[in-house]
Parts: sequence; C-alpha cells; structure tokens
Amino acid sequence: MAARRSLVDRLQRRQFSTPASSAPSSIAPFAFAFDIDGVLLHVSEPIPGAAAALQHLHRLNIPFILLTNGGGRYEADRVADLQRRLGLDLEGSSDTHDTDCAGPLPVLSTANFVQSHTPFRELLDNAAGLDAEAAAAGDKESGGSIGGLRDQTILVTGSDAARIRIIAEQYGFRSVITPADILAAYPAIYPFDPLLKSVYAETARPLPKPLLLEGGKLASDASAAPFSPSDLDDSKYLRIAATFVFNDPRDWALDIQILTDVLQARQGFLGTFDPASLSAEGSEGGTRLFFSNSDLLWATTYHLPRFGQGAFAAAVAGVWAQMASSEQPPLLSPEGGRSTLLGKPHAATYRFAERTLLRYRASLLEAHGSKASSATKEAPLQTVYMIGDNPESDIAGANQFSSAHGTDWCSVLVETGVYDPVRDGKNSDYLRHRPRAIVGDVGAAVRWALQREGWPADF
Repeated sequence: MAARRSLVDRLQRRQFSTPASSAPSSIAPFAFAFDIDGVLLHVSEPIPGAAAALQHLHRLNIPFILLTNGGGRYEADRVADLQRRLGLDLEGSSDTHDTDCAGPLPVLSTANFVQSHTPFRELLDNAAGLDAEAAAAGDKESGGSIGGLRDQTILVTGSDAARIRIIAEQYGFRSVITPADILAAYPAIYPFDPLLKSVYAETARPLPKPLLLEGGKLASDASAAPFSPSDLDDSKYLRIAATFVFNDPRDWALDIQILTDVLQARQGFLGTFDPASLSAEGSEGGTRLFFSNSDLLWATTYHLPRFGQGAFAAAVAGVWAQMASSEQPPLLSPEGGRSTLLGKPHAATYRFAERTLLRYRASLLEAHGSKASSATKEAPLQTVYMIGDNPESDIAGANQFSSAHGTDWCSVLVETGVYDPVRDGKNSDYLRHRPRAIVGDVGAAVRWALQREGWPADF
C-alpha cells in the first residue's frame, strides 16, 4: 500500500511540475463533475479553495456539473443555497430557476446541477428513460419514447413527503400522492400508527380515486362479487404507475407496508392482491419502484456514520424477500425488474449526468458565440474528471461507467470527506475502488487535471 501511495505521489508531483502549453484550445475537450459534501462543502461550510476552483473553470469556459447523492429540496432552491454558502459571484444570473442557458452563464445554475432525484424528470415523457435497454438504443431525445408518467398517478415518499410532493409537481408530474393520503383515506391499511391525526392529517390530500379492494377477508365474503380482470379500470379506481423514494424516509414502518402492498397489487391497483407477484417469476405489469440513491451510510456531525436511503432500500428488499418466493430475483437486483437504483455509483445516474454535461457544454459554447453543433464535432468531449471523496460512490461509479460517447471518466479522490488516508495506509483492503489520483482537496484536484490537459492552473 505504501508503495502504491508513493507511486501516486510521484505521479502527482510529475503532473504538477509539467509546464502548461502556451495556448490551449478555445474549446476544452474535457470537463468536470464535482461531488458536493466532502468536496465543496464540509458540514455545510465551504472547503477552502472550492469556490476559487469553480470560478477558475468558469473563467476558462471549461464546463462542469455538480453531481450529488443528496436531495430532498427543489434544484433551484439548492443551487441558490450553494451559491450563498460558497460565496460565488451571481453577476449575470438573473434567475437561477431558469434551466435554459442563454447569454452569460452563472457559475452555478440548475443547468449544471444534478442531485439524486433530478433524473426522475426523464420519466415525465418516457417511462423507460432511465433503463439500460433504452440507453443502449440511444438517448431518449433521439426518439423512441414509450410514453411517460406525466399524467399517471405516482406515489412519492421521503423525509418530508409533503415537500417531496411539491417537488414532484414542480418537475411536472400532475397526479402525485403520498403515504399520508392513503393512510387518511384508509386508516386500516396501517392500524398501528398513532400519528394519523397529529401528523399525517395535516399534510394529507384526498385521493384522486378510491382503492379497488380485493382479496383477504373480502374474498371470503359470500356477498362479495368475484374479482374480474375488467375490474382493473383506472378511470374508476386508483392505479399507482410508479413509486419514488426521493430521499431518506422517516416512517419506515408505514412506508414499507404501503410499498409492499403496491408490489403485491395487480398492475398497480392498490388494494388488490396478485398471487403471481410472490411467485418465482413475479408478475408482469406491476408498479416500478425507484430509489434515488443507495448510500447505506453517510457522514453527519455525529462521530459515527448514520443510515442513509440505502438502509431503507435494504429494509424494503429484506421484507420482500421474506414474502416472495426464494427463487424470485432480489428486489434490488436488475434482473428482478421491479426496482431501479439511482445515485452514484449506478450507471443510470452517470448516463443522466453525461447527458446533462453535454447539454450544458453545448449551451456554454453557444453563450460564448460558438455554434455548438459544429464545435462539439470538431472538439468532442474526451475526458470527464470526477472529483469525489467517497470511493464507494464517486470513484466506483466513474471507474465502472462505460460512456456511450467513448468519453473517459477519470476518477480523482480528495482527502476532505469520507476517504481516510490513515486507514488506507494501514489496511490494504480499505480502498477497493482505486482512483487515477489522490490529492488533498478540490483545488489540488482541479490543478492536477488542468496540468494533465495542458491548461492554465494559476488560481
């Protein structure tokens, strides 16, 4: 391990000592992706040199995006908060809520910001927009949409489901429900919760349609009519087309109950029961479950890591494994077909991030007088430097990602966050996902990359 670190150090010194070329191309063939927590901020406070690094890239018209597993707030609100915390110059930015790049661009905007649930936007018009199969066929902008979720009912949850609902509606989803809505309309769905009146009633909205109740006690009721496939009528009954976990839920018990009810339902009709859903093959046409990130742990002000959304996802999958056939693929497995994991290190998020970066790069070129279509052909994006502090997400994702455009995602690890150089030096198994370089902080990371590309690094 010591020999490996020595090699990395020598490489870094050699790169920093290499003189920059005198006149770099006006169109950078490279770009950056930055994690936020542990790279730009530490416990909401700016890391020294972070703002200067971003401003330097901005002055050189080198495109970059922020790519974080955080979430729970609307993108425009998060960007405004980051601008304030980092002390970035807002001159030239009349509206950070505007995602269309035109004219002089701010250092940060929603156009170069991706958080854990930002990719959910792609499902508005194409329900398969984040699937690997769809990506293999090309970006969804090039065609091939199979219909989206804009006008279908979706179930959302997170740390503050009421706020999450508003975010989903701001994205463009027109029929959004929360666990509180379901519990308020059908209290028996979770008879143990003491918070119905004190908490959930304050945020609940009426369900757009009633549930189709079928199975269980109803099936043994002699007066109940037998179930018929014709009963699956979404003009009469509530059908949940997809479920979204935006960020870490608080009431795991209620959410797990409702999510497993949805997974068992016939074609998403909550209140029904499809025996095939528990079989080895599983049922077709069921509701898809999307987790915006799978971080098991995350760093807080407490001295030990705390559970993240990945722990909740594991809990849902564990309960489902107890209910379904042992021969059924695990819920979180891609082969299962019932769930999609987003966030770093998953490829779906990196595909989305690359699409965002390419759009932003084109907008940046146009904002400075270049015709983006011809300029990007003359100078295609060759390298993206992924600057992160977490080897298990930032570094693993960049190392494993295979770009459809042949772009090299070069991983650079900083020592200002999750990564612990002391543990790395003592345990040869600590760093499973090895970066191209290890540097002290984000400023050093940007300088290393710029020196590598032969561009000015004097900030």
